[in-house]
Amino acid sequence: MPTSTPVGCSSASKRHSLRLTRTTNVLPEHYSARRPVIQHAGTFAGEERKGPVRETKINHLAVWILVLAHQALGCLWYARFLFGDIWLVYLGRSVDEVNPWNPVPFVWAIIAAIAFNYTLAWLFRRLNIVTAVDGLKVSAVVWFAFLFPAYVTHGVLAGVPYGVLWIDMGKELVAYGLSGILLGGWVRYETGEA
Repeated sequence: MPTSTPVGCSSASKRHSLRLTRTTNVLPEHYSARRPVIQHAGTFAGEERKGPVRETKINHLAVWILVLAHQALGCLWYARFLFGDIWLVYLGRSVDEVNPWNPVPFVWAIIAAIAFNYTLAWLFRRLNIVTAVDGLKVSAVVWFAFLFPAYVTHGVLAGVPYGVLWIDMGKELVAYGLSGILLGGWVRYETGEA
């Protein structure tokens, strides 16, 4: 079967056009100075990589430490000496109306902390987050983009007082930040420890 060479093209010009096709797929050298091109997560064009790229894995110990830390933060945040009394005033309740021995809210808080921290650890693994600062940035974005608008919208529609919303969302912001710092800064790798 004959090859389909365009009319007026010799085999030499065909080789030249193939060579141009191969070289035009590369970005011009000056392009990276105007707009950084991500070559690998966390590395921009023109930066030197320090060592080989290593695959991260979920740090289960960090996740479980954070589950406990979220529970401790909740106990401190809603303690009477911090925001507990103000929070109850905004809700229109007294201390006598709250049953501290009801396990249901605590079970849900533990389930939520497990789900959140494992999801964040998975996200950090996919994004190759390997520093505490990057972890803090990503967790703040997750808080602001996903939790904050949904929580505020639900709270406003349900008639929850703004004071309660700000106290609750402040606690979640601190918890998300703590998770981002620990999961981003305490990284485990597939081939050995960091």
